[in-house]
Amino acid sequence: MGDIPQTIDLVPVFRGPFSRALTLQSSLGAVGLRTHIRNENIKSIDPFITGGQIFDVALEADSRDEAEILAEIERLTADVAGSQSEPGQRAPAPTRTEAERLAHLIRWLCVLFAPAALFLAPAYLRAARAQRPSGHGWNRFVLVVAAVLTLMFLLSLTPWFR
Repeated sequence: MGDIPQTIDLVPVFRGPFSRALTLQSSLGAVGLRTHIRNENIKSIDPFITGGQIFDVALEADSRDEAEILAEIERLTADVAGSQSEPGQRAPAPTRTEAERLAHLIRWLCVLFAPAALFLAPAYLRAARAQRPSGHGWNRFVLVVAAVLTLMFLLSLTPWFR
């Protein structure tokens, strides 16, 4: 029993999103390196039960294999970075036009408070004239619904419609 350890000292080798940790665990397992995600089942069923950082997990490994695993993670990360068009560069976030931003806001405001959606309608229609956003027909429909809801609200305030 001299060379069989009674306990394994686990050290975190990666901390991040659950999906990335699972990907790394699979990649490391493919080359024969064993890792462990603490509370893996609980995190996938109910991430809120484990407290703060609900979507982050720690990928752990035996402390004796830590250097080898960290080197392999570095190699895997370098392979992913090398497959991008420009190493070290992330793809730029898609930019939204003013009309798309207003359309998104109008759709939410129609659900929350229809008169506010109507207040933004002229600005949206001016911006949409320059560059028509995706879903323009849907956005016009939402403006009509907002107008109907506002009209119904105003009519409910008048005494002769009660």
